[in-house]
Amino acid sequence: MEKWVSYDSEFDGKTSVVQVDLRPVSSAAERKRLPMLLMLRIALRKNYAAAMMSYRADRRLTRELKALGRFCPKVNVALVAARTWGSALLIYAYAADEPSLMAAVKLCEKQRSLAVDYDIRYDPEWRIYRAELYPNAAARQTMKNAEQIEMMERYGDDLHAPRRINHYCSFPDEPSRIGFEQTARQSGFALGDPFFLAEKDYPYCMCVRHVGSIDKRTIDGYTNKVVRIAEQFGGHYDYWDCQIMRKTKLHGSGRQKSNAAPKAKR
Repeated sequence: MEKWVSYDSEFDGKTSVVQVDLRPVSSAAERKRLPMLLMLRIALRKNYAAAMMSYRADRRLTRELKALGRFCPKVNVALVAARTWGSALLIYAYAADEPSLMAAVKLCEKQRSLAVDYDIRYDPEWRIYRAELYPNAAARQTMKNAEQIEMMERYGDDLHAPRRINHYCSFPDEPSRIGFEQTARQSGFALGDPFFLAEKDYPYCMCVRHVGSIDKRTIDGYTNKVVRIAEQFGGHYDYWDCQIMRKTKLHGSGRQKSNAAPKAKR
């Protein structure tokens, strides 16, 4: 489970964090041999209806997830993902039959401190995994956003300082780029100049801009929007860049100001 990836996602109108195994099986044929899906929801009884996960609950549920990770291979269950959502942990696993999945359920039900409920579905194509859990382009970009923000914070960036942020996208042809440009403008983005890179598979490129901060939730919202627009026209979201806005103390006071520094690019 140390090799799982994690990304932020919206789920039933709430922010959630998804942890997912990108290669739980090697082929479609192997997936079809595990057609039964378990969606197992666990939470601490004391804060079952809480809106957010407490630190204590997070530690306790993480231990339970790791215990399931050790147990599931013993009963031929593929534990593929977990979603932290509100105060609960929603666990996803596939198996050949329902009794194998019920063994995982019973392991959690033995813990009196846990509130447990579950749903078992027939999902031979692993549609839930592929459509709702495996990270799409927008989700993969949120992972890149986290890496970029971490790097900029190490350089002393004031993540909440507004600055111009440039988003670069590429397209297979000129009509696709023009369609993206028009829709992005209607969605509130400023337009940069288009450019052409003959060496790229998608050589027709475009930069769109907005002014805002780069705290994680804010930049994720903008990249999600640009990714969706680019995909409407068969394009790729490539990366974003912006200036680093460092915090520096003013002489003779405790106030702080932000100074622009060279751009950081992802």
